[in-house]
Amino acid sequence: MFEILYCIDENYNDQTLVSINTILKNASSEYRIHIVHENPETFNWHKDVLKSKFGYTNVKLYPFNEQEYNFPKVNGSHVSKATYFRLFISNYLDNSIENLLYLDPDVVCLNEFENSSIEIFKKIKLLNIPIAARTEHIVNNKNRDRYKSINVTKSYFNAGVMFIDFKNWVSNKYIDKFLEVSKEIEENIIYWDQDILNSFFNENYLEIPIHMNQHPYNFKDSVKFYTENTVFLHFSGKNKPWTKKGKGYENSKIYFELYKETYGKKLRKFK
Repeated sequence: MFEILYCIDENYNDQTLVSINTILKNASSEYRIHIVHENPETFNWHKDVLKSKFGYTNVKLYPFNEQEYNFPKVNGSHVSKATYFRLFISNYLDNSIENLLYLDPDVVCLNEFENSSIEIFKKIKLLNIPIAARTEHIVNNKNRDRYKSINVTKSYFNAGVMFIDFKNWVSNKYIDKFLEVSKEIEENIIYWDQDILNSFFNENYLEIPIHMNQHPYNFKDSVKFYTENTVFLHFSGKNKPWTKKGKGYENSKIYFELYKETYGKKLRKFK
């Protein structure tokens, strides 16, 4: 069984449902959705849509209750404290789970993902590597001071799509280590829990192909290219398709179609 994880608050309920719908479209195996949520009752309507429209009921909601943690650098940013929830997942999910595919709610699945995912999980298990992710930045002379400040030596990964050896994660009690790192680098954090994860793992991750976590760029025929060649399209950054600035981007058309397919209507509210 595939185990898929989202960590959200109510601001991303709609986007999470779109993301789950794209998983439904491209999956052939049995799988279970886990959602660590700040206010899980706000997702009940979306669960009802999954059941009534898509016939899917295997969704587990977990109310997040780690309120004593100091969620660094969230105030004044475009993210909420929900971005830190994944640091605590071993407190919520069944610890017998072997492998876990984590997805940000702004990730959509455009093509078959299971075969590639199975191979990635096999590799991290074989090589005893805790996670697989895509490198976003290489440390160089221009950015060296920034990454040195969070103890990253050579490469920095994007955590929006992560393949997790959850057995490894649990047995090594990573949650305690994440909290130690969080305190150590707190003053230098810019990209929230992603900085903490990179500081802790520091190159100890398996590289995944770019089509498994593709950030969209605008170029001629980009919509056709991504639709045909991408597995997970990740609308990262501030100007997402549901924002006033992001709605005009060419690749936002992909999201608009998926939104309409999910809800039966066009996306009309832009933040």
